[in-house]
Amino acid sequence: MLPLLPSDIPNKNQDRETVFAALKADISAGAVGSPNGYTTLIVRTLVGQHLLESAVASGKLSTTDELNLGIVEKLGTKKLERKQK
Repeated sequence: MLPLLPSDIPNKNQDRETVFAALKADISAGAVGSPNGYTTLIVRTLVGQHLLESAVASGKLSTTDELNLGIVEKLGTKKLERKQK
């Protein structure tokens, strides 16, 4: 586990959409687009990719190709549009 830096901890002055979307995270997780029993993971960094691959290789995480990517992209686009206003 990697420690959080002070700049990673949300405060009342930070943009809530950026914090909620975890744009600075190695891996973002959520239910949007996933089949029942799964969580959608968005790998954002090389560190995140290595963590994901390690978890799958060790049997701690199972994967599926069943993902509604369209809804993930649609909601992500809406969040970014709201942020720009």
